[in-house]
Amino acid sequence: MELNPDRFNAHLGHMGQTVAWRRSHACPCLNPRTGTHNPACPMCRGKGYFWDAPVSGTVAFSGQKVQMAWAQFGRWENGDVVLTIGSDSPVYAAGNFDRVTMAQGSVPFAAVVAPGERLKFPIIAVSSAIRLESGAPVPVPAAEMPAVDSGGDLLWPQPAGSPVSLSGRKAPEYFCFAEFPQDRAFHHGAALPRRVVMRKFDLFGR
Repeated sequence: MELNPDRFNAHLGHMGQTVAWRRSHACPCLNPRTGTHNPACPMCRGKGYFWDAPVSGTVAFSGQKVQMAWAQFGRWENGDVVLTIGSDSPVYAAGNFDRVTMAQGSVPFAAVVAPGERLKFPIIAVSSAIRLESGAPVPVPAAEMPAVDSGGDLLWPQPAGSPVSLSGRKAPEYFCFAEFPQDRAFHHGAALPRRVVMRKFDLFGR
């Protein structure tokens, strides 16, 4: 039996989803004395890594049995996913700590942010904004509601004010978990689909 990478790629392309992949780089702001990164660093914001501009590609979610097999390693976190990536996708080159954002789905988010500040993740839309006035929650007037630019950042009409509780939708975002991706080491190194374990980006650095 001979496995055909082209047929695997065609199948994964048919059943897959479009994602935005961002390659990771270790940030040079590391303090050699303390082993920590600068929280004020404009590139990594203290996370220790920064990422390239997104590249579009296709991936496929593995089935539940594959998820359960990964859970047996004892390092499973709620929300982890296993992706299968064909060799014709740019994401095939993904490595540790790379980011993957799902372009064809969304999940809810809630966060508190001061006007003029940015969230730590790209968003799709803001549905509500609430602040405290005299100890009571009050909806933010429409003229003061933040908009969302094409990159998923907030655009504030007023750059200062009291903190605001925002709710809305964001694209699911993950990072490539350590020790993976995993090649299938047979058929003399043929470019067979690669298995990648992804973890919610909210958990990055924890």
